[in-house]
Amino acid sequence: MVYSVHMYAPQRLTHQTLPGWVNAYSYPGIITGKYYDKDTLKKLLKPIQAYQQKYRVPIYIGEFACIRWAPNNSAFNYIRNCIEIFEEYNWDWSFLAFRSFETGFNGWSVEHSTGYYDQVLPTTKTDMELLLRFYFQQNVTSVQNLESENQHAI
Repeated sequence: MVYSVHMYAPQRLTHQTLPGWVNAYSYPGIITGKYYDKDTLKKLLKPIQAYQQKYRVPIYIGEFACIRWAPNNSAFNYIRNCIEIFEEYNWDWSFLAFRSFETGFNGWSVEHSTGYYDQVLPTTKTDMELLLRFYFQQNVTSVQNLESENQHAI
């Protein structure tokens, strides 16, 4: 059994400027009257961590993201803080949409620039893409080390 949740809090940040969400917010910063930073995110996730510890169950963050054009590099800051927390708590996680061309909406894409609804892919990797690839590479290295250990054991 694996327990899975999605992380989009605060949604006014992660979904800003989508239809019905007109205000732009920076992270870390004040969002709808409350200050949000990594410590605030940890407090929001505390009940999940407590559940994990009480019942000794695995936690999987099945989705998380932040709209890529959030001002002041906020999407990168938010995603980085989320991943740092997930890794600290030993939670598995999946980013919502590394590449989201299939849906015709690339607001979550880490390969596109931070420009509002910008459809052009930059010639260099974005900060968000580099961040995710950094964590993906840690998994590849772990699997390679495990495979190497298993070959020596045979």
